[in-house]
Amino acid sequence: MTRLRIALANLEIPEDPEDSVVRAERAVRAAAAADARIVCFPEAYVPGYPWPPQSRKAVSANFLEAAHERIAQAARESHIYVVLGTERYVSDKPRLTSVPHGPQIRTP
Repeated sequence: MTRLRIALANLEIPEDPEDSVVRAERAVRAAAAADARIVCFPEAYVPGYPWPPQSRKAVSANFLEAAHERIAQAARESHIYVVLGTERYVSDKPRLTSVPHGPQIRTP
């Protein structure tokens, strides 16, 4: 039987949106180093869920696109697949979503 290790990213709440990206990149590399083939992140990990006492301002679509690309690059370099709990802009509004990244995945 073939084994497949899936890592669940159980990370601290990020300080701010940039911190969420840094922590996600680090978690992708750590999961790959632990021989996981897939790492899954919680809902809205990037840019961070706006719950009390943590509140944050909305991030731009450009920030999210750059964040997704940085995490996709970490996934490609680490040869691991990622299911990223994040926001994306749909019809000019941020929406909770999951974005896949990985060695052979190209997202729009």
